[in-house]
Parts: sequence; structure tokens; C-alpha cells
Amino acid sequence: MIGYLQADTPSHWLEEINGWILELAHNPLGDECIWDGTEILKSIPDDESKGIFSYRSVHKRTVDSGKDEVEIQHLWVMMRSGSAVGPR
Repeated sequence: MIGYLQADTPSHWLEEINGWILELAHNPLGDECIWDGTEILKSIPDDESKGIFSYRSVHKRTVDSGKDEVEIQHLWVMMRSGSAVGPR
């Protein structure tokens, strides 16, 4: 999954997205989606000097597909021209 960051820092978005996931885990919407606090994004090694940030998340499958989990790789790229790469 690719995300293009045009505002704020990767650390801001990591905190924001993980907050949304935890909120959904604690307060389901009733739409049959089941979120778990373990599904938050976690950092993996990346090349921050080039404005590239990598994360992974692991999710439980809700249908029987022979595998219990699916792993998603998240690649975030800073897209602001002339911006310095901020803290994670």
C-alpha cells in the first residue's frame, strides 16, 4: 500500500492512523469489520534520508482462505517539494 504524505510528518500520521485503529478496536462501528489493537502499523527499516518510510501491519482474515492472517506492507513517500524530512 502506498501513501503520499503532503502534510505533517510520518510520526504524526503513524500516531493518527494507529489511533484510528485502536479506536475501532475498542468501539466497533457495527459494520461487521472486526479490528484488533494488534493491527497497528509497525516500523520496518527504510531510507528516511530519501523521504521514504516503511511500515507493516498484520490482520486477521474474516473469511476462511486457508491462512489466518494477511500482512500489508505500507510505503509512505514525502511529496512536499523543498521540505526537509521530519522525525518519524
